[in-house]
Amino acid sequence: MKFFVSILCVSLSGIYAHTAQADTSNLSAAVTDVAGKKICDRLQNRFRGLQQKNQNEEKVYSGTLWIHSCQVSYDDSQQNSMTLSLGINGWRWLDRKKEVLGADFSTDEFARFKVDVDLTGKVITHYAPQTKRLALWFKPQQPPKVNFKAAGDVDIDKDSMWGSALAGAATLIGQSPDTIADEKLAKKGEQRFMEKIAEGFSAAIDFCSGKVISELGQPDRKTLLGKLDKEQSSGFKNVDLAPSTFLLFGPYGEQSPSLNLVLRQDNSDEFKSKLLCVDDAVKLAEAYMTGSDRTPDVPSIDIVRENAENGDISLTGKHQTCPVVAMFATDKSVKKHAAFKFRVQDNDEPKPLAVCK
Repeated sequence: MKFFVSILCVSLSGIYAHTAQADTSNLSAAVTDVAGKKICDRLQNRFRGLQQKNQNEEKVYSGTLWIHSCQVSYDDSQQNSMTLSLGINGWRWLDRKKEVLGADFSTDEFARFKVDVDLTGKVITHYAPQTKRLALWFKPQQPPKVNFKAAGDVDIDKDSMWGSALAGAATLIGQSPDTIADEKLAKKGEQRFMEKIAEGFSAAIDFCSGKVISELGQPDRKTLLGKLDKEQSSGFKNVDLAPSTFLLFGPYGEQSPSLNLVLRQDNSDEFKSKLLCVDDAVKLAEAYMTGSDRTPDVPSIDIVRENAENGDISLTGKHQTCPVVAMFATDKSVKKHAAFKFRVQDNDEPKPLAVCK
């Protein structure tokens, strides 16, 4: 999760470079102030993939998680404590049976949801001056406060036998089958989200190379800093794209004038692939979450499309002047799921943050 520290490291390097002159009693507060601001800068308007297993028990991306807002507040009595308040929207393909009121019905639909999260924790840092490496952990100090709810009704087959039976039974308690499905989705979704977010997150920065790694969880210092020595590669993501919908990933290339989106598909699946400026991706996501249009039209970046000898398709922006979001979409005429892989190659090289021998 490279979402919060590429700008944070610049500010922190300045703080640590002047440690001798700083009031050390306030250093943790300074680090926390910088961390809170930069974490939100790097979290807001991120689009991440949501995974589930397909029929072959393979993990595939079939949904999008969009962090649309981030605010931070501080505890004056604890210098290294802060609370992150996140606003999150998302959508994910549902293809499984659910049990409601003792009966089974199947849902085969994209479910939209909204999540509000308050996460209070401490910012813990360790700096090794000999190697000029910084380890940073945001460690939750109490269970996150999560409000998860489905956005709109989850469509189910009301004309089926079980759907009709449920409709009659639900009338007795003033609920429709769609509303019940929403409640089941919300209950399960909140449980899974709390388990994941409660892990907190961590990062490591090499000031000499400018390299940054970050992830969920609380690895120990040796493990976290050791990851700076490992080669980071951008692997292919497996995607299962449902009919009449879209997925977003990114943004990428925030400091690079050149990036390359590589597609790998086994057949001629009919789907659209676009590169969008992040601001246009946000407009698209807002329209989808507030309306019924599955694939709102937004302008895309002009791309150069090339076919490689191994069958891969390369998409490169002609004039990239903004952080880029990858969009994959199908329209109503497509009846089958599209299965493919993609990866984004960012040609940006990290820049050193300190003078090293």
